[in-house]
Amino acid sequence: METIFTNEDIVKEVTRILIEKSSIWKELYEGYAKEILGVNKEGVCDHLIEYEQEGKAFNKCLKSPFHLYSTFTTSKEGDCFDLRVLGKSVGKVEIKTKKIKLKEEKIKELFERGVEPNSYISIGDLLRVFESNKIKKDYIQTKPKECQVESQMLNLFAELKGDNKPIKIQPVTVGNAFIQFQTPISASNHKELPHFQASIKRGAKGGGIDILARIRHKKGYTSRLAVIEIKDENTSYETQEVVIQQAIAYATFIAYLMRSDFGNFWWTIFCRNKSSKPILKQSFRLPPIDVISLMPYSEENKGEGCLNELKVKVPGKADVRLQPYTLYYIKQEDGSIKFKGTLLEE
Repeated sequence: METIFTNEDIVKEVTRILIEKSSIWKELYEGYAKEILGVNKEGVCDHLIEYEQEGKAFNKCLKSPFHLYSTFTTSKEGDCFDLRVLGKSVGKVEIKTKKIKLKEEKIKELFERGVEPNSYISIGDLLRVFESNKIKKDYIQTKPKECQVESQMLNLFAELKGDNKPIKIQPVTVGNAFIQFQTPISASNHKELPHFQASIKRGAKGGGIDILARIRHKKGYTSRLAVIEIKDENTSYETQEVVIQQAIAYATFIAYLMRSDFGNFWWTIFCRNKSSKPILKQSFRLPPIDVISLMPYSEENKGEGCLNELKVKVPGKADVRLQPYTLYYIKQEDGSIKFKGTLLEE
């Protein structure tokens, strides 16, 4: 599919939307940030520290193919984590009860026997059910490929070491759990310009960022935020140039979020050193935001979009630069992954 919009068209339209709907998304995302951080009178983020400790404890108990995700923008059930199998949500891990509430519609789809609808199950019991082959193996083997790719890439990028790891990509985590950051912008229909999808009552219901990461480039000393859009195919219908525009739409929102009056909250959530206490009252210089399309490599490239730097103009604030890159993955016969693309040239 050839793009019918330029990259600048995408930035311009999302900018217009965010200015027009500023009262809605600002109220929502300031509330999300404060809920995550749980700032007390002394300025210490008790909730985030506790959330991270709980997530770390849960992760010690879990085994592949199960992984924790943080879902603060959609959760209405208080403190919890989303439990996923190869990127697909199957239930909630509740901090208070230390148990998992499985989604009713996933019970029959996922389990052969041993689990009742609307029931709670401990992580230990879940793993015992899995190891005793009561979980349907075809469920794991036939998940949508894009979810599988996303899960695989998140785990690969999260490795501290690895010969196949492309530069220094580290997924952003909240509570020691992967995060699919949900935006108020819907940008998946490549035939239309992005549109706003959020309300105070229902929350943010726009598109989710596949991988929100931090990247340290070879020539830089400061980590840069990166918005990564993943596709499991490289086809004429969904080429790299349309995929990068979806990522550009979400990155434009991140630029506005970080430049908002409560942007330091999100800087603390996304970029703080996990070994140090959060610092909320700080001024920071916002580096460029990387915008990355991640898809299979094809010898017959179906077309690449413009990778020129973009500027997001935030009224009353300094511009934010967006830098698009390509990243292609190549699956080797031994199951390992190789990468190529303009991101590796930095």
